[in-house]
Amino acid sequence: MVDKSKKNFIIVDGSSYLYRAYYALPHLKNSQGQNTGAIFGVTNMLLKLLKTYNPQHLCIVFDAKGKNFRHVLYKEYKSNRKSMPTELSEQVQPIMDFIRSLGIKILQISDVEADDVIATLAYNQRSNIEVIISSGDKDLAQLVTKNVILINSMDDKILDTDGIHKKFGVYPKQIFDYLVLIGDTSDNIPGVEGIGPKTAVKLLDDFENLEGIFKNIDNLFYQSKYDIKKIKSLYSNLDTVSFWSIDNEIKLLAERGYSTREMEAKFQRSLAFPFFLLSMLLLSAVFTLGMDFKENYMAYIFIAIILSVLIYFFNDFSAVLGKTEKLPIKVSVWMPITIIFIFSSVGIIHANQK
Repeated sequence: MVDKSKKNFIIVDGSSYLYRAYYALPHLKNSQGQNTGAIFGVTNMLLKLLKTYNPQHLCIVFDAKGKNFRHVLYKEYKSNRKSMPTELSEQVQPIMDFIRSLGIKILQISDVEADDVIATLAYNQRSNIEVIISSGDKDLAQLVTKNVILINSMDDKILDTDGIHKKFGVYPKQIFDYLVLIGDTSDNIPGVEGIGPKTAVKLLDDFENLEGIFKNIDNLFYQSKYDIKKIKSLYSNLDTVSFWSIDNEIKLLAERGYSTREMEAKFQRSLAFPFFLLSMLLLSAVFTLGMDFKENYMAYIFIAIILSVLIYFFNDFSAVLGKTEKLPIKVSVWMPITIIFIFSSVGIIHANQK
């Protein structure tokens, strides 16, 4: 929470305000036909901020025109973004004129982004005064400390250290590593292949940072892509059925480029084979020994059960491979019943013929 009794320094992400106001509000126009939606939105947001927090110090930071040093480091940086809409760009100067009329300092530094300026200000002032950053940019979450808080301009939620952890699953000091792992599609920055937010959170929870992950890379190179616990819990009995180590097999399949779905399919097939073999043996025994339905009715029940199990495994196996959709529950239930009925009918006919 913000302690309003303390002196504070509010830093506003002006670029974030611009886009939020433009896309959140309808395209308003004045009597001369000029676009005013963003002007109206930014004005209201600023006045609300001033009234709510009564800052002792305040500045607003905008991105400077043109490219910056990140474009030199990575040519594809933000290459997926479209240029600022004309309807918005023509409102930028009137917005800046309004801000200056309030006596508020505007900062625009060439070759860097607004984020860099905000981070520098927050870092330099964090020990002297409470710093409040008003922005909707997740990159700024890494700046949060006991003296620096983030106000999400999207929903006005106040994010302190615990708030950042609740929102992202990691603490502010881990945000950088978190974004390295998952990437940032809005900036066209790729992350680590196969790692999404949930996996990134788990890795950082276990190993704290990228350095800790790299130290354990030999044990994690395949776990980062596959839900190993899920596969092991489902197929751990393969250690006894197939006489090989589930850990070694998962590692081997990962090295060969198997996807999780393909792994599951392979393991299900390994489990289904013993049932298939057993059912064939039972069927051979039934018909070879000439069992009839009245005296050996349990044979038909056993056969129906075995076939039902086979239906389940091969149905799931086919669905995992993506060849078919998984059978509906009604079909899965009625198919074994149909099998039992057919076998029972054959048995009765066979018995009557005798």
